[in-house]
Amino acid sequence: MRSAGATGSLVLAITVLDHVLIFVRTMPPVKLRLRPVVIAAFLGLLVSAATVVPMLAAAPPIIIVTGLPLSQPIVLADWEQNIALISSGVENPIGQMEAPQGRPYLDLALFTGEQWASYVETGQPVEALQPSQADEHGRFYPASATEPALLVLLEVQRRGGISLMTWSVRHIDEAGLAILTEHGVPTRLDAADPDTTSSQPQA
Repeated sequence: MRSAGATGSLVLAITVLDHVLIFVRTMPPVKLRLRPVVIAAFLGLLVSAATVVPMLAAAPPIIIVTGLPLSQPIVLADWEQNIALISSGVENPIGQMEAPQGRPYLDLALFTGEQWASYVETGQPVEALQPSQADEHGRFYPASATEPALLVLLEVQRRGGISLMTWSVRHIDEAGLAILTEHGVPTRLDAADPDTTSSQPQA
């Protein structure tokens, strides 16, 4: 499923390129001045497709949500929903270097390795997995009376040959909130719990 999505995006880009080149070659002489505009528009589309492919490849097939007030872990194993959730709010980043302080949050255990896609596809029990087995961890900060809901993911930034693990903080959109609500994850908490406010990144 993962490779099919990436391959489909590449095939679409190649198909569009073929049609654009045919169109440009057959443009009437009076419209030749429009060729640079058409080519530039296509290049923008191609860049977008190239950006989507690695994003899809990195989306976790399995996400386990834990933390107060949940009484038990909630497992999200629909890959398409997980793509939508992880990419939620990507166009509305806050870009903080540290996670928000003093707010309750839920841990997101992200199972991103290729083996987890096979794990789901072969029908193995996702409920048997533990958050400690995840490849990465993120956070979901439910909304409060004064604060918006936030999605917080770890990312690696390289500066001067040094790799730094930092937080990527962004507003989660309505589509992402709807997915969490569908699975029973609370999207609003008005009372902070001191046990949920640690701000140390997990690898």
